[in-house]
Amino acid sequence: MGKPLYNRSCRLDLGDRRLTNPPFTIEFESEFATSGKPNVATVRMYNPSKDTIEAANIKTGAGGKIYPKIRVSAGYEDDMGQFIIGEVFSFSVEPKRPDRILEMKVSDATGKWTAGFISKTYAPGALASEIIPDILKLAGLESQSIELGNDKEFENGLTLHESVASALQRMAKETESQFFLRSGRLLFQKKDKPGTITLVQLAADSGLIGAPKKTDKGWKFECLINHRIGAGAIVNVKSPTANGNFRIFKGKHSFLESGATTDFEASAVSI
Repeated sequence: MGKPLYNRSCRLDLGDRRLTNPPFTIEFESEFATSGKPNVATVRMYNPSKDTIEAANIKTGAGGKIYPKIRVSAGYEDDMGQFIIGEVFSFSVEPKRPDRILEMKVSDATGKWTAGFISKTYAPGALASEIIPDILKLAGLESQSIELGNDKEFENGLTLHESVASALQRMAKETESQFFLRSGRLLFQKKDKPGTITLVQLAADSGLIGAPKKTDKGWKFECLINHRIGAGAIVNVKSPTANGNFRIFKGKHSFLESGATTDFEASAVSI
């Protein structure tokens, strides 16, 4: 039996401002996937003040664009967690009677991915497990975990002169791994088998909604919004149609006035 899911709430940190729902109306939709691309989210704030709108504004400094930092947490009275950590790369303010809505588009580490570039040569014998953390350090990115399909040794050395995203995609291919961002931090995982495992239990009494549906690539699930569910996570499902362990490859969190759910697709996995 999971924790009681009472008193749903959401907290928005935008720059140095902190706003909560309730009393404010805050909504968000956040996609996630094991595609190796930054996650994109939409955050809406109803009837924002002028200071809040200004906090979402992208500034220009000596080093280029300065994207506002944003963090969104949500959940229930006894179970809150982070869903979005990133930067606002665009925003708009739309009048929608009787409200005015600030809508922000958010990406994980926008500037570091779009403008990040690496130019470095690694000595013969360098290992992938040494190179990947160095790429992240040079790019100013944080890692959550790095577990490689194989720790390739580059006998003749390696020269990288490309975007950060391209360099990481190259390293993933060389090591038979996949990488993705989760809550602003990068993870490398083995392609075929999960490494370090944290199981998320999901059943009718712990948030599962309806019956899972079979797809060409696996199974499609819906549950009450859950901050533990994300790209690469392992869920243990108990339901009339799908039972066992499943590894998530894409999904979406939705925190709306009409309801708060997590939809995701996953394939069966042995652990």
